Amino acid sequence: MKQHHLFWYLLLAGFVLAVYALTMLPGLASWGDSAKFQFIGKVLGTPHQPGYPLYVLLNYLFIHAVPIGSIALRVNLLSAVFALAALLVFLNLLLVLKLRPWVAFITALSFAFMYSTWLYAIIPEVYSLNLLFLVLVINLFIRWGQTRRERYFYLACLVYGLSFGNHQVMIALLPSFIFWVWVTDRRSFLEPRKILWVIGCVLLGLATYLYIPWRTNDPATAYLELNTQAWLDYLRHPGTGIAFRLGLADILRQRLPVAAGIVWKNISWLLLPAIFGIFVTKNRRLNIFLLLLLVTDLLVVMQLDIPEADGMYLPAFLVMAVFLGFALEWLAGQLGKHPRLAWGLAIVPIFFLWLNYARIDQSEHSLHDQRTKLILRAAGRDALIIADDYENAEYLWYYLLGENLQRRNLFALPDYSITAEQVRQYLAGESTPYLKLQRRDLPPGLRVYVMASAADEFMDDELVLRKSGSKYLLEVILP
Repeated sequence: MKQHHLFWYLLLAGFVLAVYALTMLPGLASWGDSAKFQFIGKVLGTPHQPGYPLYVLLNYLFIHAVPIGSIALRVNLLSAVFALAALLVFLNLLLVLKLRPWVAFITALSFAFMYSTWLYAIIPEVYSLNLLFLVLVINLFIRWGQTRRERYFYLACLVYGLSFGNHQVMIALLPSFIFWVWVTDRRSFLEPRKILWVIGCVLLGLATYLYIPWRTNDPATAYLELNTQAWLDYLRHPGTGIAFRLGLADILRQRLPVAAGIVWKNISWLLLPAIFGIFVTKNRRLNIFLLLLLVTDLLVVMQLDIPEADGMYLPAFLVMAVFLGFALEWLAGQLGKHPRLAWGLAIVPIFFLWLNYARIDQSEHSLHDQRTKLILRAAGRDALIIADDYENAEYLWYYLLGENLQRRNLFALPDYSITAEQVRQYLAGESTPYLKLQRRDLPPGLRVYVMASAADEFMDDELVLRKSGSKYLLEVILP
């Protein structure tokens, strides 16, 4: 890092930390998967496919290294740490691409306040770590292309291999990196040392998935959503049900409008200067490399049956931010004789800040947190709580597993995993429900509660629902 650039790094870190701290989710997430990530590291469990082993391990290390606040808050903070690191590396990338330092700062700050960058920096998700991996790999490969210093190539491959342990979208970007290696030094494809290094890096990334059989074979694992067999089935049929099942017509009709909406939500009118930025840079190889990243990411994510996968579009938004930086650099050059006018470009990050602050701000989002606490308080101890859906089950599991409230002999199940007949048999002492995620039988003799919103599913002639100490819960008893 050059000494005169340090000011811009510190300024970027200061602005970003201040805004992210003001808008950060203070506790329990408002989405089921995010709530899961708030306790999965604490118990070293396995989340949904493909398992995200590297994120879970880093999550575990972070919450034990930072003993302040609730587990939920620490995991939220972890996302901000990853995002800030990614933004600092992004600023470095822009400087490597020869943007003026103040233009690079404005561009990086603008990217920090784009909708998806900002959102996934203040809630518990895997996407800010994925962004960090992506910008590191791009930065290292471009440095290798500029300097031909082999250490950048080896580091880029190492980081890229490790990224496989966080999110599968990185694997889909492989054609772009193959192109960059080809146009930089195609002899690399014939050098045994490099070939062996690449193979080793890939194997290292894949080795992180040994986490899944490790946790599967540990009977103490408190939450096992993905076991070894399910993971092997996923490898044999990756993305079954959610990927690569749509034809071109379906993509154009169903997914393209959704993708266009997400792009517009993130970059809005600044899409026009970003497009202009493609044409003002004279580095044709770099342009093709970046456009390949952008198009590949869009095409892959549009194939997924996840209509609002904002976080998976972050590679595309990163590329758009680079092109926006090229456009701002060109404009700064045109205004070179009028420095006061040039500083008017600061309106760009201010625009993103104004556009997104209200819709991003998570600082007051505590409804689910408060309701979950009331439910647990009403249940007391020695009870099973039947949640009305997946989301509320995850909120309960956060407290039961993450905050260790299961010591009160409290358990939770989503309503779709237990029937009225199974509840009747349990209360009558005839059978014991199996807790699949915890791989254990439910202890006998517990009181059974059902969330009021799921009461209809347990209306049965052989069961009675009566009021409890909470408007959210009904106790289930035998007549």
